Amino acid sequence: MWHISVSALGLGLTLAVVAAPTPAQPKLIRRLTPGANAISLSRTNSITDLATGQFNETFCMAHMVYLERKQYANAMAYYRNTGEVLPGLNVTVPQLKTTHARLFRRQAGNGTAITLTGIGPDLLWSGPIQVGTPPKTFNVDFDTGSSDFFLASDQCPTAQCAGKNLLTPSQSSTSANTGNNFQISFGDGSAVRANVHTDVVTIGSLSITNSGVGTVTQLSRSFTNAGGDTSDGLMGLAFPVLAESKQNPYFTNLAKLSPTQGMMSFKFVGKNAPGSELTVGGMNTAAFTGQLAFSPVLTTQGQPPTFWTIRMGQASVGGKAVQTTSQFATIDTGTSVVIAPQADAQAIYAAIPGSRLGQNGLFSYPCNANPDVALSFAGQNFKIKAADMSLGSDATNTTCTGSIVPSGQRTAWLVGDSFLKNVYTVFDQTNLQVGFAKLA
Repeated sequence: MWHISVSALGLGLTLAVVAAPTPAQPKLIRRLTPGANAISLSRTNSITDLATGQFNETFCMAHMVYLERKQYANAMAYYRNTGEVLPGLNVTVPQLKTTHARLFRRQAGNGTAITLTGIGPDLLWSGPIQVGTPPKTFNVDFDTGSSDFFLASDQCPTAQCAGKNLLTPSQSSTSANTGNNFQISFGDGSAVRANVHTDVVTIGSLSITNSGVGTVTQLSRSFTNAGGDTSDGLMGLAFPVLAESKQNPYFTNLAKLSPTQGMMSFKFVGKNAPGSELTVGGMNTAAFTGQLAFSPVLTTQGQPPTFWTIRMGQASVGGKAVQTTSQFATIDTGTSVVIAPQADAQAIYAAIPGSRLGQNGLFSYPCNANPDVALSFAGQNFKIKAADMSLGSDATNTTCTGSIVPSGQRTAWLVGDSFLKNVYTVFDQTNLQVGFAKLA
């Protein structure tokens, strides 16, 4: 049976936390709703070179591969759990299996999937959680675009999990081995294998007992410290139907056991500056201004929810509406860019003078264009700052690569970091809705 314990919660709590003690750092103010807990987030890397402001094309293209493979990994998990094709993916079951096999083709002799170095996981936002009794702290990536939770463990080969905090189930009095195991091929082609345990999992002071934890027995290069990912694991925050582990995500259990706290909220700060945070069990009202604009999570009739997919209105450039073909957007904290259907991306860049489509499949434009782009949700327009519309400049600092990336395969938008850095985002599992508000 699942239980939730909540400690040190203040009603109408106002918490003032001073960030890094340098004169340039502003004071971080938190006004948490009753029962909410906030943790700070950080990120290891960026598609934009933070020192020069230039675009790293190799890194970006590798991230695109990561996202394509992540999509098909989720689709296969959905198929295994339901026997159906993931809604919104225009393929038959045989096509799904063929494409998945191609994307996750195994290398001969070592039993692990093909790996690409330095992509994917180190672009996610990470923060501290605790697992076990007594509790041990781990730094994990938070991903609303997947549903499994796994940690490096004492069963992981030393060469793969070197430098990571290891979960040792035998050292926790509340750990139990279910006898099950699973394998996830996360987007970049790396295969993670894990045994399924249950234990106490805590974020802030919100604890869930008997929560599923994947204890890693195989971790391929892309998730290793040497491969660029310094986190200890990954916590998926999408819906149970996508879980290879057959375990409910932490957030799903929190919402079931305490419906008033079935909410998680994100604030992302650009250029890896301090101030990014995840609030679990509520929101930080000091982080945004005005009213939250909520949109219901969309589901296929008769099917459970899969992703945080909502209806999207028209995009606009310079305050003028751009005709788009898709009305749907999946909100994904595990995506560094915004991916749009090909025709929609073309329409947006057509409204930005000097834009052109490069041989790499990405759009670029004159950096001095400073495009004014906005996306509409629940009847409100939310602007993407010019700095976030750019993934970086060329060596001459005159041509910028756009962060809205075209896709010939997708029929819905995939809205990630480039947009989310401009809004306060609330994922409400109790009421199955996503809300945006302007940052304070």
